[in-house]
Amino acid sequence: MCNAAAFVQVAAQVAIAQMQAEQQKGIANANAEMAKQQGDDAVRRGEIDTARKMNQIRLFKSEQRQSLAGHGIDLSQGSALDLQAGTDVMGTQDVQTTMHNAAMEAWGYKSQEAIYRAQASNAQTEAYGKMLKGVVSSATSSYNMNDFFSNGGGNGSMFGSSAASFLGDGKKSGYMNINGSYKQGW
Repeated sequence: MCNAAAFVQVAAQVAIAQMQAEQQKGIANANAEMAKQQGDDAVRRGEIDTARKMNQIRLFKSEQRQSLAGHGIDLSQGSALDLQAGTDVMGTQDVQTTMHNAAMEAWGYKSQEAIYRAQASNAQTEAYGKMLKGVVSSATSSYNMNDFFSNGGGNGSMFGSSAASFLGDGKKSGYMNINGSYKQGW
């Protein structure tokens, strides 16, 4: 039977574990929300940077065309056409690099968010484990295990007095057969 002091101690441990778990869960959820917002921001910045890069490329290509045309060069053939095609290729690579970098940054934040969400979940699970451990520990320490194991036999054996009669004085040897009865000798 658990005594009142052990019960109060367990109740206090349970309350403390629950408060700690709630605090850890709150911190982890706040970190997860921050990581989510950073990931969303990385996506938005990536979209803005991509649009800006595309505008820069269009402006650059327009300036190229004006310069070539201003010098009387035919834009539809030869080196002028190759130059414009090269500008398109390099511009596409720049845009794709910008998009990729933004996606990788966002992925990093989304990964952090998932880790923080798992930490929040684990904090609650850990609290339940601590509570269960406290209850079991308190119950076993407050129960007089000697009374349980001696079974009233008074010899302190965890199997009670029947173990002493079964084992005898140590001079006998024997075994337990399949029916559960004791047999003398080997």
